[in-house]
Amino acid sequence: MLILGAGLSVEVSILAVILLSVAVYRFTWSELKPMFVQAFEKRMLINSFLVLLFKEFITYAGIVHALPEYLSRLPIPAYLVFSLLFFFGCVLTGSSGIIALATAMAFAAVPGAGMPLMVLLMCMTHAASQISPTHVCLVVVTEYFGITMGDLVKKTLPVITAFCLLMIGYYHLLLALV
Repeated sequence: MLILGAGLSVEVSILAVILLSVAVYRFTWSELKPMFVQAFEKRMLINSFLVLLFKEFITYAGIVHALPEYLSRLPIPAYLVFSLLFFFGCVLTGSSGIIALATAMAFAAVPGAGMPLMVLLMCMTHAASQISPTHVCLVVVTEYFGITMGDLVKKTLPVITAFCLLMIGYYHLLLALV
């Protein structure tokens, strides 16, 4: 409400909520001090920085802009080209990057696709975010469970593949129903 309703920045809103919580829940300094220490965990901050650096490097190198040209050469229907573009684009740059970059292009290239295409593309983006090194939450997950990103991808990939295949079938079902 502070961000959307009052137009405050994220930083100011978070600070206001923290200060209000301290007052409402009557935290003492002895309770707050360990929270401050744990909030600035060095390894987590370094990993997050490296993830964001990787994302900027991939974008700067032009890999994301080369994906549509590469995928358009494949002998598959346009909806599958965009499904792959959204999947791999999300793995490389994160969901907001690929959605902003390719949504209008997808709907221009697949006329009349409407809601079924949107559902498919957002499902592919969601699936890809589960293994994207640019998704900062995965740094937290790997840290918490004490596993590597590679181990996380190995365990998650079969489920993601099954999900994507089911969503392609669901896309066809939606096309038949709409």
